[in-house]
Amino acid sequence: MAIIIHKSKAKAGETVPAPEITGPGEAKSPFKSEAAKKELAAYIAKGKSKAATKPKAVKKPTPKPEDVNPWAAPGEYALCRNLAGGDMAAGVLLHRVVVLWKLRKKKLKRGGQEWLAFSREDWARTAGLSEGEFKNRALPRLRAECSSFLEVTQARIVPTGPKLLWVSIDVEAMAGAAMPWDMYEMALNGLGLMQKKAKYPYAKGSE
Repeated sequence: MAIIIHKSKAKAGETVPAPEITGPGEAKSPFKSEAAKKELAAYIAKGKSKAATKPKAVKKPTPKPEDVNPWAAPGEYALCRNLAGGDMAAGVLLHRVVVLWKLRKKKLKRGGQEWLAFSREDWARTAGLSEGEFKNRALPRLRAECSSFLEVTQARIVPTGPKLLWVSIDVEAMAGAAMPWDMYEMALNGLGLMQKKAKYPYAKGSE
């Protein structure tokens, strides 16, 4: 390695300092001055502080079940079963009532309300229930669970006609009557504080 010797010329009467010996790269080093050294130390310290500070973890929101797959959103029957307290037979009957309510543009009018009127046999048939399922399970539970938006009564269309089962729906009240879906699923599966209200609808002796 080459050695560079820096010589200084002295005037008469002055002491000549000892020559400074440096390596070949040090003669041109930009870090010889105190200011450069301080700037380099500050830069290194700043880099270390940044490396020591970990970025805060961003908590991702937990997706709701209905947001995971839009095709798995509850259908009309699922919503009707929710409104009917989770009972399958009552949900089937309510779903059929809702469908007929939409399809029948001209309804019976009495007491300032609109009505649908069928015999008990016809209600059971159009809902796909046996007469026993309709009488002993679906209708009683529909009356118990849906009284806030569904009215059921018996009447004749004409004085000499047979008694029919009249049903009237308050659509606005029905829209806000459903249990929140997460709570309903817990109740349906017997989880949490909520418990199932209805047993299996086709158990022996239900008819």
